Amino acid sequence: MITAVLTGMSGSERRELVDDLIAIAGERERRVIFIDLWQEMQAAEPTVSEATILNITDAHRSEIVRHAIRNVQTRIEALRRSSGGRDSAVVLGTHATFFWNSSYLEGFPDTLLAGLKPEVLFTVEHNAVDTFRNLRADPLHRFDQITLQEVLHWRDREMEDTARWARNLRLPHYLVSRSEPVDGLFALLFGPNPKKIYASYPMSYVSDQQRNDAVTLIGDLRGSGYVVFDPGTLEDIKQVDDLLDERKNGQGLLARASDEEIASLFRAVGDHTVKRDFRLIDQSDLVVVYYPPIPYDRFDTQSKQVQADTYIPLSVGVICEIVHGHATGKRIYAVWLPRHVPSPFFTYHVFRTAGSPQELLDLMSQLDPA
Repeated sequence: MITAVLTGMSGSERRELVDDLIAIAGERERRVIFIDLWQEMQAAEPTVSEATILNITDAHRSEIVRHAIRNVQTRIEALRRSSGGRDSAVVLGTHATFFWNSSYLEGFPDTLLAGLKPEVLFTVEHNAVDTFRNLRADPLHRFDQITLQEVLHWRDREMEDTARWARNLRLPHYLVSRSEPVDGLFALLFGPNPKKIYASYPMSYVSDQQRNDAVTLIGDLRGSGYVVFDPGTLEDIKQVDDLLDERKNGQGLLARASDEEIASLFRAVGDHTVKRDFRLIDQSDLVVVYYPPIPYDRFDTQSKQVQADTYIPLSVGVICEIVHGHATGKRIYAVWLPRHVPSPFFTYHVFRTAGSPQELLDLMSQLDPA
């Protein structure tokens, strides 16, 4: 039986993702058993409540966690004896970090996980604005004062602390998007060892059709058996841009924010986006780039007429992702659609360049099959 630990901050919809995983596992003749550490803590100490658990002393809370994890270990060992095959998995859901009274609290030391003998750790990440709204809708009103920027920092801390657990336990750790198809999480859990791809494509100054074409390629890669991490499923920058548009009319979550607060928030969103995307590259085996041309009208000096043309979109994000992937030992494949010859700085970092999505799929099936 496979054992996994899945973390995610409050509001990340971690449990909803597990429900999706359980459903798809059943369809594929697999079994996923979910154990919620908080429910185990309540069973170990019925007098504590979700509203006040973080107010008790660290020593008291740590003892409750230890008791709960001992009970979880007993349950998992019993499940292993009755379900020894690789067609079943138990997933322990927990927080790695709590945010309470403007402070971060460690969930528990990673040494407690060692006795569970997990094979892989996951962290669920949701869009920051969606997470913020989920927290503000908390029926216990625990997060009425939380800010969007605090959500960003908490989310990042949750991922970093889980990654530290994984390093200390020498286990793989994957960051997964709540908005990704659950098939990827299923493949990472049940394997065996699927090829993992980071999909890189321009997010700005492209048409909806061009972005849809990139998403179509991602779907084709998944259909070929690859696990694909699509940064487009985490839309923090777009969601904050939408909030800024609402602010212009005096509406929305940022209506009362000062210009200084907006500047700080936008910087934080950008920093977290870059850091997260590099993290997704780090956990991948390959990087696949989709590079479309962008149409524009140019003035031809000889004919003295305006003519339709295309230029190569300068996507700083894509270029940085290519360099980061190359520098961390990943093979880079690219679909290059502009009619102009790519720069040597592009081809230097790219392992193979294809002129169409189908040519790319054919190349990868030969050189790096799923």
